[in-house]
Amino acid sequence: DRPGVMAVLEQHLETGASYTYDYRCLTKAGTWKWIATFGQVVKWNGVGQPERMSGTHKDISERKQAEQALSQSLAEKSVMLQEIHHRVKNNLQMISSLLNLQTQANPGTKVAEIMQESHNRVQSMALVHENLYQSKNLSQINLESYVRELTNNLLRSYRSRSSLTRITVAITNIYLDIERAVPCGLIINELVSNALKYAFPQHQGGEIRIQITQAKAPTLTLMVADNGMGLPPEINLEQAQTLGLRMVKTLTRQISGTLTVYRTTGTAFQINFPQSP
Repeated sequence: DRPGVMAVLEQHLETGASYTYDYRCLTKAGTWKWIATFGQVVKWNGVGQPERMSGTHKDISERKQAEQALSQSLAEKSVMLQEIHHRVKNNLQMISSLLNLQTQANPGTKVAEIMQESHNRVQSMALVHENLYQSKNLSQINLESYVRELTNNLLRSYRSRSSLTRITVAITNIYLDIERAVPCGLIINELVSNALKYAFPQHQGGEIRIQITQAKAPTLTLMVADNGMGLPPEINLEQAQTLGLRMVKTLTRQISGTLTVYRTTGTAFQINFPQSP
C-alpha cells in the first residue's frame, strides 16, 4: 500500500496535522501484515519547516483478519436471508395461485368469495417477504411502500365493487420488523376488504384512509377509516362472529395492541401497538 502511505505522508507534511493510517506490508518471510500507524510532524521552530516525525506503528493483523472474517460471515448470512425470503415468497405465491385457480373454478359462488379472501390474506404475507427480499435492510420493511402495494392489490381484487372508491395512505418513515409487519399487513387487509365490500352502497364512491403515526415512541397508531355507511349498531366487536373481525382482534392481541372502534362518521378502527416486541 505504498502509494496510499506516501500520499498521507505528503499531505500531513504540508499541513503539519497528525495522521492515522492502516496499511499492509510484506515481510521477508513472504507474509502480509496489517500495520496501524499514527504520527505527527515536528517542526523546527526557527524556520517552521518540518524537522522530523514521531509516532507509532502497531501490528493489527489479528484484528483485521477478525474483521474480514466477520464481514464475510455477515455477507453470507445476508445472502442466506435473501434466499429464505425469496423461497418463502415463492411458496406463498404458489398457494395464492392455487387459491386463485379454485376461485376461477367456482365463479359467482360463496366458495369463490371465501377463496378470494384467503388469496388476499396469503398475498399480504407474500408481499412482506418480497419487500424484505428486495430491500437492503433485511430486518425491517418500509410500511409506506408495502401498504400502497397491498391496497392496490385489494382494489384490483374488488374492482367490481370498488371502481368509485379511493384509498389514501398516510405513512412516513416508519419501518417494522417481520414479526410486526405480517400481522399488521393482515389487519389492514381485513379492514380494507370489509370496507370495500360493505361500507359503500352500490354505484356510490367513498374514501378509505390508512394512517400510521408514531404518537409517542415506541408506540405506533394504526388507523383504518372510511366515510361509508358505518358499522351496523347490532355488530358488537367483542362478540363478532365474522372471520375477518375475529382475525383483527386476534392479530391485535398478537402484537400487544389495543383496538378502539369509532362510529361517528363512517367507521374508524384505531389500533395502538408497540413498534418492537
